[in-house]
Amino acid sequence: MKKPLIFFALTLSALAAQSTVLGELSRAPVTDTLKAWNRPIGQVSDFCTGTLISSNLVLTAAHCVYDLNSGVFDNNLTFSPARNGALSPYGTIKVTESFVNPRYFMLRDTKSDVAI
Repeated sequence: MKKPLIFFALTLSALAAQSTVLGELSRAPVTDTLKAWNRPIGQVSDFCTGTLISSNLVLTAAHCVYDLNSGVFDNNLTFSPARNGALSPYGTIKVTESFVNPRYFMLRDTKSDVAI
């Protein structure tokens, strides 16, 4: 009885891993980051994205701010709103303070991977 159950579980996991697009795939890269709806989205340092949620707060992932493996906060973060490749039309701002969900760094709960 265990063999069919294992086979069924493996089959389900393989099916879940496949990407599926329903209908027509019509996505295109954003090229005009100066449009109003794209301005709040930007780049956090060189490796993450973030979204302005107020005039001085950026919502991003906790792993962009805190390294679970080393247990170290990144103190050299920057944010570039509307960044497009090498262009930073609104400049780059140094992050002065960051707040990571305590569940992420204290309990290593990756479901709580959020920071401001």
